[in-house]
Amino acid sequence: MSPKGDRIDAKVGEPVTFIVTSDRAGGLHVHSSPEQTPEFKKGTTTIAVTVDKPGLVDVEEHESDALIAQLEVR
Repeated sequence: MSPKGDRIDAKVGEPVTFIVTSDRAGGLHVHSSPEQTPEFKKGTTTIAVTVDKPGLVDVEEHESDALIAQLEVR
């Protein structure tokens, strides 16, 4: 996983897919309402995140708090 903090356009209620490649297991922290904490395994994991309210939503790697992306949900 290479956190870049890029802003990604997203639509309310439509999934955004993250393909996570990591040398360890861990989790993402999606600052939506309600918050989401999908987990990933060592290796490659595909994670779909859906946000139900418009706004700017940070997605971080849970352990390091590194900003992975910001979802601009409209």
